[in-house]
Amino acid sequence: MALAGRPPRTRSGQMELCNASTVSTTSSGPRHRRSEGSRSSVGTHPTVSSTTSDSGTTPSSPTEAQQTLTSPPSLAPDTEQYLLLCVKTGPNQIKLAHLDLRGVVDNAILYHRIRTEYQKLRSYLASNLFVTPSRVEYVNFELMQRRQTGECVGNYQTNSVPSIKEVMSGQYTFWPCPPVIGGIPIQSHIFMHSFLTPGDHGSTRDFERLPKKLKSKLV
Repeated sequence: MALAGRPPRTRSGQMELCNASTVSTTSSGPRHRRSEGSRSSVGTHPTVSSTTSDSGTTPSSPTEAQQTLTSPPSLAPDTEQYLLLCVKTGPNQIKLAHLDLRGVVDNAILYHRIRTEYQKLRSYLASNLFVTPSRVEYVNFELMQRRQTGECVGNYQTNSVPSIKEVMSGQYTFWPCPPVIGGIPIQSHIFMHSFLTPGDHGSTRDFERLPKKLKSKLV
């Protein structure tokens, strides 16, 4: 998920909340998972339903686009959950942070942690009034390792979230899966309101909707 910045007049800044499927967030694009990343940390696997055809019969082999989880994934209380947060730290560089969401009990804590990590990665640029994040995007991205600057985000694709197969296998979690309305879990204007307006949140809805990597960090 990418949260891009559009400043009032000068140059733009970009922050991406990346729900990657390894290195990405959709079924397309490069996948660079750790070998243990495919192991399930889901306590009980949710069931899947499929849509019916025009004739009223259920397809024998429903496509992934036709599948819907009928119940949220059930996780052990101590399951590691990471929001993959990508932040533009320079004109040509995007850094990745693994935001540990264990212990998050409501949306107020969720957005506080996101803001804190964003400011940490942006460093002195976070206080620049001319560089203000203004939208969020969900991205499928490539994780790179450079000799001098270290780990960074390479190519990426927008409007991308983990697939239902990745949720079923316990690699990622979010609910509802897939989103009930539209193709992304939280619309940009809703996320940005909560990100920029501390205190004006509701229950745990956003925490449940945001895709999170389970059990291990992305490498």
